[in-house]
Amino acid sequence: MIVYGDPSYQESLETLVGRLRARLPAASLDDRRSLLVQAGQLEQAVHDGLPAILPADESGRVIHLCESATDVAARAFVGPSHEALRDLPPILHAIPQIDVRLRVKVPEGFAFYALYPEAYRDSARRWAAENPGAAAAVVGVRTIGTALSAVVAETLRACGLQVRRATVRPSGHPFHRECELDPALLHGADWVLVVDEGPGLSGSSMAAVAEAATAAGFPRGRVAFFPGHGGEPGAEASPSTRRWWAEAPRYVSSLCELRWEGRALEETLAELTGRAVEVQDLSAAQWRRYAYADPADWPAATAAFERTKYRVVRDDGSAVLWRFSGLLDSRERETLCHRAELGLTVPPVGETLGFVGVPWVEGARLRSSDRTPEIEDHLTRYISAVAGPPLTRDDGEAAQARLIEMLVANAREAFGDDAAERAAALATDVQASAELPTYGDGRLAPHEWVRARDGRLVKTDGVGHDRDHTTIGRQPIAWDVAGAIVEWDLGPSFASRCGMAADAARFYCAAYAAFRLGLCAMSAGMTADESERARLKSAEGRYRDALTRALGY
Repeated sequence: MIVYGDPSYQESLETLVGRLRARLPAASLDDRRSLLVQAGQLEQAVHDGLPAILPADESGRVIHLCESATDVAARAFVGPSHEALRDLPPILHAIPQIDVRLRVKVPEGFAFYALYPEAYRDSARRWAAENPGAAAAVVGVRTIGTALSAVVAETLRACGLQVRRATVRPSGHPFHRECELDPALLHGADWVLVVDEGPGLSGSSMAAVAEAATAAGFPRGRVAFFPGHGGEPGAEASPSTRRWWAEAPRYVSSLCELRWEGRALEETLAELTGRAVEVQDLSAAQWRRYAYADPADWPAATAAFERTKYRVVRDDGSAVLWRFSGLLDSRERETLCHRAELGLTVPPVGETLGFVGVPWVEGARLRSSDRTPEIEDHLTRYISAVAGPPLTRDDGEAAQARLIEMLVANAREAFGDDAAERAAALATDVQASAELPTYGDGRLAPHEWVRARDGRLVKTDGVGHDRDHTTIGRQPIAWDVAGAIVEWDLGPSFASRCGMAADAARFYCAAYAAFRLGLCAMSAGMTADESERARLKSAEGRYRDALTRALGY
């Protein structure tokens, strides 16, 4: 079933360059990290987009300038050195103001999975210590490999090593990627260092670079991997890919090994919280241990899609929940502040290292059986209050196309060809709209609300879901309306009170149920916990029933 997506957005070259200028002088470590991430996104966008738009010599010049910008940002980050950034303004000024829009892909590790460039700096230092005097060809796998390869390369240069850097975009089947390397990159190199955030389901992207190096005549035993974690490739890895992952040396620095001013992440969050006596890891759905007295009440959780979270308990029993919001410019803290002013949630208490902290709200998690006219009124007001600005026409059409593809595919896999035909028919009655607001939450299940001890209804986990690793992305407000209908088992009257036409309600309810059905089915296949699998299968059944109703069975 379709669940995962490839998040991206379109932006003009001028805007991307302007964002880098606005980041200067990048005095703090967080600022320099953000500058590095955005420079890598610019480099990725021009590499992937400009050759199809401009003549080779013109696109090549722009690409070279953007590569240099990433190198400078990485040098300032690795140093750390403010002086290195003096080279950046002239580079940015030299990038011509060409009227083009480019596709910018979201570096998933930076955005969703608490992957820090510091980890690659530390791994590169370890490799340099083991290989003194070696010359390296550093190859980053785009998307995230742009910034990460620059970090590895600049770290090695700081250690006195000779380095060439390049990035590649492997192509072909997702589980059997292929690519080519310029032989000039390998000339004089003792090692090829492959840099990416994998391995994922197949590990084939990094293996494709290794294969390309050996195809160009490089010794097989002189290829090393710089991945994002120490695990093995997933179930879709081919035998040849598995051989590469078994043979190639790997250099990984885990999150628990990283230090900021001598402190681990948990220590940093505890210090910022103040009066901390305990730090609890709430990632991978462990938050339920502290939200419910009885595991029998736990809702199903799609743990692999949850953000990294920590709960820091103070000496007075109060606590702060720190949630990873990403190393990109997400503005989640500002959004939470605005919603807190409206009385919809609690205000954030801090932000650091891509984490945003909010007070842990003690109280009772809601259930669908708690539905009352008061709750329905609150849902209606909430959905309207948190809605965002409309999509552009192009983005609106792309958003609807993603939903249609997902709905038809998931309906076919769940029920067969007849269901897929019904799903496609539903889509023909709904037009993509560039006028409606966009949804502002995306997680409206009852357990996402807490009835606080003072009686208030407080929404938890209400931001960032339009920028996750799924296929949904930004959608019209109808996505939240449909989510409320499906999750709370509301009738057609709720759609009407939200100003949503009946045919649109059927389509979006079907799409929402199909997505959640696929998410639960995939997550059930990923867990070895029988109790969790049972919860996910139960939830899958509920979404299956909702989908059959929406399809008219």
